[in-house]
Amino acid sequence: MNTPTPEQLHIFGQLIAHAGGLAPILEAQFAASRTKGWAFCGVCFDLEVAGDVPLLPEGTERPLAFEVDPAAASDLVQVLLWHDDGRSSGIEVSAVDDPHPGLRNLQIIGCLRENRAP
Repeated sequence: MNTPTPEQLHIFGQLIAHAGGLAPILEAQFAASRTKGWAFCGVCFDLEVAGDVPLLPEGTERPLAFEVDPAAASDLVQVLLWHDDGRSSGIEVSAVDDPHPGLRNLQIIGCLRENRAP
């Protein structure tokens, strides 16, 4: 696992900005995270959150889905935040087109669900 890249940190900031009531939890988790890129994808990555951080509430939507500005990518792209046992575990850029856009090209404009505690 590695220190998050500038592109990953940028995506973290966008996710926090659109996470609603879950923002403080994600902010704490991202600050305590290390990352590892997926071997078969140069964009998506796993997260390892260490230490005593607040956990996402039980029953939180899985994955948390975020909408991407279609002008910056396409209307067929989402950023998915995966989590296990209340800890963030991965960021996936889900796209119909292959290859999907890089992190630098994504502009998150909202969440597809409320992203609130159940």
